[in-house]
Amino acid sequence: MANRIQLRRDTGANWASVNPVLAQGEVGIETDAVPIQIKIGDGSTAWNNLPYIGNSSEIYVTSFGADPTGVLDSSDAIISAINSVPNGGIIVFPNGTYLISKSISISNVNNIKIIGSGNSIIHAEGFNGQHFDLIDCRRWTFENLTLIGEGIDAERSIGGIYIHLSNNDNNPNHTFRNLLIKDITNDGIAIATPILCVLENVTVTMVSGHCFNMYMGTSVSFISCYALTCTQGGFHFNGMTYCSLNSCAAEVNGVAYDFVNSKAMVMYGCGSEDILNRSIEYPGIAIRVNGKNATAIACYSRSSAGGHLQAINSGVLHYLDFYNGDTGTNSSNLS
Repeated sequence: MANRIQLRRDTGANWASVNPVLAQGEVGIETDAVPIQIKIGDGSTAWNNLPYIGNSSEIYVTSFGADPTGVLDSSDAIISAINSVPNGGIIVFPNGTYLISKSISISNVNNIKIIGSGNSIIHAEGFNGQHFDLIDCRRWTFENLTLIGEGIDAERSIGGIYIHLSNNDNNPNHTFRNLLIKDITNDGIAIATPILCVLENVTVTMVSGHCFNMYMGTSVSFISCYALTCTQGGFHFNGMTYCSLNSCAAEVNGVAYDFVNSKAMVMYGCGSEDILNRSIEYPGIAIRVNGKNATAIACYSRSSAGGHLQAINSGVLHYLDFYNGDTGTNSSNLS
C-alpha cells in the first residue's frame, strides 16, 4: 500500500495570524492565493518573512508584515512591499482586511500591479490623506480590491486613489478593474493629466467629493463604472479631451456627468437616476456641459432635481435617442 504525504496548507489569513516557523525543507501551501502560493521553511524564519517560491515579481504584502486581520497597522508594511518590487512587479493582497493609518504614498515607482484576491479590503482611518497617493508614478494597475474610509460624514478627509505628477507631463496607462471604493471624504479616484487610462467595473459610493475626477488630460475610457451617492460630480471631467463612457451609471449625485471645458467627450448607453440638488455648484443635473462639447448617445435619465440636460457658458451638448424616464419620451438634437 502506497504512503500518502500530507503537506501543511491553510488560507493566507490563517498563515499570517499564526505565523509559524516551518522546519527546514517543510512545505506550506497558501490555498486561497490566486494562483496557489508555496513557501519552504528554513527552520528559523517565521512564515510572514519567508519568500514565496516561483514568480519573483509577485510580492505578498503579508511577507512584509501586513496584518490581514485588520487589527495591526499595515501602512509601513505595504509601503515597504511596494518599494521592494522591480519594474513590472505585482503586489498581492491575500484575502483579509488591512488597516492603514496614513497614506500609502509612493514616488517614482512605475509599472506596478496592485492585486487583491477577491475579498481584500484596505481600511483607512485616523488621518487626512489618501488610501494611495502616487506621485510621478506611471503605468499602475489596481484590481480586485475594496477601499474603505471612515464614512461620508467623517471629520477627517480621506480619499481613495490620487495619481499626479510633479510637472504637467502626460500621466499614462493607469488601469482600474473590479474595485469598490466607499465611505470616504474626498474624491474616489482622481488623476491629473491622465492619458490612455482605463477604468472598468469600478464602483465608488458614499463620497463627500467627486466619485471620479479626471482633469487636464486625454483618452480615458470608462466601462461599466458606477458613481453612487456623492456630494459633487459622479463623473467629473475638467479640461479633458476625447474620452468615452460606455454603459456607466450614476445615482444620488449633485451632477451625474459633469463636463467642464472638455471637448469631444462621448457617452454611450449611460444612465442616471435620483440626481439631487447638493449645492449651488451641484444643483442636481444629469448631464452638464460647461464650455466646449460632449455627445450622449442612447442615454437615460430619471428624476433630476435641476434638469436632465444642461449646456452653459457656450457649451454644446449633442444628444441622440435620449430617454427621459420622467416623461417616457425620447428626444434628439442630432439626426
